[in-house]
Amino acid sequence: MAGILVLANAFLIDGTGREPVDGAAVVVEDHVVRDVIPSGRVGPLGGRVETLDLRGRTLLPGLTDAHVHVCAVEGNTASARRGTGAARPPGKVSRRPPPFGPGARRRR
Repeated sequence: MAGILVLANAFLIDGTGREPVDGAAVVVEDHVVRDVIPSGRVGPLGGRVETLDLRGRTLLPGLTDAHVHVCAVEGNTASARRGTGAARPPGKVSRRPPPFGPGARRRR
């Protein structure tokens, strides 16, 4: 992802046990969550900025699906030995674009 992606108007569950926050914004840069703004009011950001309005959809930043049968797919055991098991999708790799971000379809 080039530039900065702002996920705006999210129903944010941060995984800490705190109450969810409605209307929050999350700033993502280079695939890393850089800032979480509970108020949703994002100040000026440098560089190219893309804003995606989640319209109240639930957002769980950093959630990793760790349920993988390591021995079920060839190559997974080598990935696990390198410590990158969470980065390798189980089974076939989807060629579809992600549901948000660059390449996603947007409703107009």
